[in-house]
Amino acid sequence: MTQEAFILDVDDLPDVGDDQITTPVQVGFPTGWDGNLATRLDVVKTGAADTANPVVDNYSPAVGSTVNEADPIFFDVTDDSGQFASIIVAIKQGGRTEQVHDGSTFLAPYLDLSSRSNKLGGFRYRVRRTGGWIDTVVQSVSAVDSSGNVAV
Repeated sequence: MTQEAFILDVDDLPDVGDDQITTPVQVGFPTGWDGNLATRLDVVKTGAADTANPVVDNYSPAVGSTVNEADPIFFDVTDDSGQFASIIVAIKQGGRTEQVHDGSTFLAPYLDLSSRSNKLGGFRYRVRRTGGWIDTVVQSVSAVDSSGNVAV
């Protein structure tokens, strides 16, 4: 994948507690990326002790299954450290992309019927759209742990 990249100075990085990143981080964006963090975030880290990527799994219904209009979608986002710098959830359907969760809260039209609960090493998401699904659902989850490891 061709990438354009830039280097962030360590002083520009957010404080992530005891696991603070202490070396420069190269952030690269694929050519043709639309600039929306909900659709893509690639981080290439250097010098971090934690090398395990976060995991997005335990989808229900299973990927490729039929989802009824009012059915929720469930999935887990976990990491060995349990510490995340960012988790962004988006849904593409009907020719448009909707941001579902911005890392802090659910957004309309997902706010009223969706939830996130704690589980060992991360979170269990329940996503349901007010008014129901309008088309084929394609989900995108970008999870970055506190060491800069990425699961997309």
